[in-house]
Amino acid sequence: MNEREIYLPQIGIDRIINPLKLIYKGENTPYKLGKASGSKALKERYVSRHGQYTARFLKELRLIEGIKEEKSSEVYKCAPRIQASLERGDEDTTHRLIAEALLGFAPIQLIIEQTTNGEKELTKELIQEIFKQLEISECGGTTAPRRAQSIRGLTNWVARMAGIPIRRQGQKHLQPYIPYIYASQAI
Repeated sequence: MNEREIYLPQIGIDRIINPLKLIYKGENTPYKLGKASGSKALKERYVSRHGQYTARFLKELRLIEGIKEEKSSEVYKCAPRIQASLERGDEDTTHRLIAEALLGFAPIQLIIEQTTNGEKELTKELIQEIFKQLEISECGGTTAPRRAQSIRGLTNWVARMAGIPIRRQGQKHLQPYIPYIYASQAI
């Protein structure tokens, strides 16, 4: 589907929002991101690796950019629209921009399609099936369920933010969100 490999995170929505705020405030190195996002590692390189994993996904979503500095690892900078919303303290716009970015992420697109138009429920098994459809090679063995759990959480969040009705696990019907509950037409 893509020329490059899709990176699947093992993070929740807070590990997207909080690093963006940190990068905006100047905590913009892999080490600082790793420390701020909860790495308990003792060695600096392991803390930095933790920060790089988070940054890699944020770069894939085009929420941040990496700038290479002399003899050091990358320094991160928020994308202009995110930067502007953080400067204004506009949390709603920041969340909307993150939701837009997640809606452009191929696994979430397919999950939403299959849980709205299709008859499938949002389960870890469905998500792992989508990983196979997208031919994501890095996700096998014991990491697949953990990554599926993360993607399910992000899908739930973005569906709630965007008001997209989806079939949740254990439900045979679409789960409408507030804007749709009182709609004049049935969904």
